Amino acid sequence: MGAWRGPHRPLRLGSPARPLRLVGRAQRGRDRRPGDVVRPTPPVRPAQRPSPPLRHRSDRGTRDLLGEPHRCSVSGRRRPLTEKRVRTGVPGLDEMLHGGFLPGSVVLVRGAPGTGKTSLGLQFLIHGATKENETGLLISFEEFPRSLYRDAASLGWDLRSLEEAGKLHLIFTSPEVFLAGLETPSSIVERLIREHDVRRVVLDSITHFNRLASDRHELRRIYTRVANGLRREGITSLLLGEEARSEAIRSDKGGLAFVAETIILLRYVEVESAIQRAIVVLKMRGSDHDKAIRRYEIHEGGLIIGDVFEGRQGLLRGISYRAA
Repeated sequence: MGAWRGPHRPLRLGSPARPLRLVGRAQRGRDRRPGDVVRPTPPVRPAQRPSPPLRHRSDRGTRDLLGEPHRCSVSGRRRPLTEKRVRTGVPGLDEMLHGGFLPGSVVLVRGAPGTGKTSLGLQFLIHGATKENETGLLISFEEFPRSLYRDAASLGWDLRSLEEAGKLHLIFTSPEVFLAGLETPSSIVERLIREHDVRRVVLDSITHFNRLASDRHELRRIYTRVANGLRREGITSLLLGEEARSEAIRSDKGGLAFVAETIILLRYVEVESAIQRAIVVLKMRGSDHDKAIRRYEIHEGGLIIGDVFEGRQGLLRGISYRAA
């Protein structure tokens, strides 16, 4: 019988009456005998090809081959992670946060105009610069440095001296420029962070990004880019967000509440025909925190957190009443 090939069948040589044995391609030219069945060698698939050797790239990811955790910026700069809490310097707030913010977290501070969001942000930066030896950066979309100097001086803070010492930096820019700079190693923001080892950032205010989006899905993508850009630098950041004076608790239009690890709400409340201020930590991902609604006041030196509103309801809606 001559050689023949059928569909999905091996090449058969010689008589089928003889015992068959399988041979590979290497044996065909040496000891092939009539009656042997030649098994075709299957082609090498891409998944079976040898992979390139593993190379140590310590400037990528969050953990190198030695098991040392770190963060990497757009420029590839390594920043070791730490478990030490980031203290705010606000009397009473660190206790509510059980020691401070988690390092490298994104914090959303929401409140109506005049509730002290910028004051809280400045207090956070000044404490880091003067007590923790951590350089701070304030990025403003609405206030010129001259206005910030004046507002800080009314609370007893000298921003100019901290700037001259290189412990605090102020930038006035637009949301468009800032957003593009987060992903550009040569931007002024990235350069400041890299050259001065910035560890704390305050963004005033995140609400200005709303005009860059045509719908809530695009806005959420923008918020995510901002938050991830700051996390990538290993920075603990405060995003200040405006809201109407009478708004109750609600989710942000762009889902910023889901992007941030921590949410702090500042609120005006009416108690016995008088306006007071209330603060509450709505959430803190990865840590326990105080859930109570507390009073706070703004004096020279910044915010001071007071006691709990005992026996009151409706505080977060602006008008409280005695609990039954």
